[in-house]
Amino acid sequence: NKHAHKVKVYTPLLLTPTLLNLNSLNAFLLRIQLFLLCGFFDSNRTILWSVYCSHSKVIRYFKNTYKIYWPGDIFNPEKERSELTDYGIIMPLTEEKLSDLKKVYEGKTLLSQTGCDWHLFDKVYQQRRESRENTNTKSTKIVGYVGNLSAHRIDFQLIQSIANALSDITIELVGPFEKDEKSQFWMRELRRCANVKIKGEVTYPSVPLAISRFDVAIIPYLLNEFNNGTNPNKFYEYSAMGVPCISSRIPSLKKFTPYLRIADDIESWVKLIEEAFLEGNDNEGILRRIAFDVSPQRVLPKISNLILELAT
Repeated sequence: NKHAHKVKVYTPLLLTPTLLNLNSLNAFLLRIQLFLLCGFFDSNRTILWSVYCSHSKVIRYFKNTYKIYWPGDIFNPEKERSELTDYGIIMPLTEEKLSDLKKVYEGKTLLSQTGCDWHLFDKVYQQRRESRENTNTKSTKIVGYVGNLSAHRIDFQLIQSIANALSDITIELVGPFEKDEKSQFWMRELRRCANVKIKGEVTYPSVPLAISRFDVAIIPYLLNEFNNGTNPNKFYEYSAMGVPCISSRIPSLKKFTPYLRIADDIESWVKLIEEAFLEGNDNEGILRRIAFDVSPQRVLPKISNLILELAT
């Protein structure tokens, strides 16, 4: 984006993590830091965007700004209803949460489907397509995953079972393992599997190249409260590269079937992976269209229009 150089990202100093909400002391510290960084900005030229958790203890002090709430995976509109009126736009991650939100909130809403940098992914896609056309088909079959590797989110036992059942494939895990004891345990366990390759963390510009190596991509999420409320960005990243995907039954992704395959147990995972290898990229064009439709290039104008509606 030609205006990207005008965007500055700042991580404030807070005393405790803010996974769900800000306590009063953290809210006070954040207000001071915002004032020192930006000066007096309570005007209609400023947008305060709360990401993942509500910052109502902060934003209520800025009466004239446009306020956006982008709630995370654990979002309960009924429990948070007293805080929601502070915001002009709320963008939940799933249709279910959007429906629940509209029961308790009358402001502007937009379903957030996240997305990826289309220009970056499309550039790598075009380069890799030309490369594939000029080389022989690779012999190694690769199933891949990109993202943080956390035992709270990922069914590592499922990955281990897939690796054991399909010994002729390679499973590539691209991303950092979380430091908690359970995640570290599974990192050690998966290293014992000869056909599992742990690639480690890569920078965002390297993500499309990593995905381009995959024949089949996976989202092997546990079915828990955290995951049931998520909208995995990796599906759109896989799709932008035209790579077929198999996922656990995550509610936000069900609407993309049959272009996304859903697996419920190890038998169906193995069967669908084998079918995906045989079918190849039959839905490549459709998958890339899905990714393009939720890219920032398409979504940001919708947010701008909502802000303009608030201003009139």
